[in-house]
Amino acid sequence: MLTRSSVPAPLQCSPSRLRVGHIAACMQAAAAHYEHAGVHLKEVPRMLHDAHDFGALDEYVASHPEPALLQWYGQYLESQGNNSRAAAIYRQAGDVLSVVRMACAAGDFAAGMDMVAETSNAAAAFHLARQLEMAGRQMEAIACYEKSGRLSHAVRLAKESGAEGELMSMALQSNKRIQLDIARHFEMRGQFERAVQL
Repeated sequence: MLTRSSVPAPLQCSPSRLRVGHIAACMQAAAAHYEHAGVHLKEVPRMLHDAHDFGALDEYVASHPEPALLQWYGQYLESQGNNSRAAAIYRQAGDVLSVVRMACAAGDFAAGMDMVAETSNAAAAFHLARQLEMAGRQMEAIACYEKSGRLSHAVRLAKESGAEGELMSMALQSNKRIQLDIARHFEMRGQFERAVQL
């Protein structure tokens, strides 16, 4: 239940009073009202950004480390080209996919692979697999497709790249449909012993 004392004081920031010292006080009062209304995650960053008070914006995000706000701030920093800071914010927000996406964009596949190994995030593993495949690193891509749970993609790439050992390994852990697909592949290549095992 709201009490009179829990409601922030009304804003009293007329344009004639807006001097340097008053602007900060008005922004703090506005932030308190936005927080009270429950819209602070969107409105306070917008207000600080519109006022070009980037120092206060950084401080506000640091003092309110909520995932949605951190996600927005990471996207903002990335749009401004501050990729290292954006990656740190994404990491703080727990947004593994964005961290891996940024690592791949920078060509740092090792960092992406470390992050996927550390977190087992399926979406990040799938993104990394696609990037590795485009970079011609098929074996690593196959492993990442497997980690992402996208066995059909892993099987497709293993067939295209001739990774027969990987195919056999995947067949043993997959469902009947994929096993039959791999068995047909071995049969068409004359590898009847492997086909019969499946």
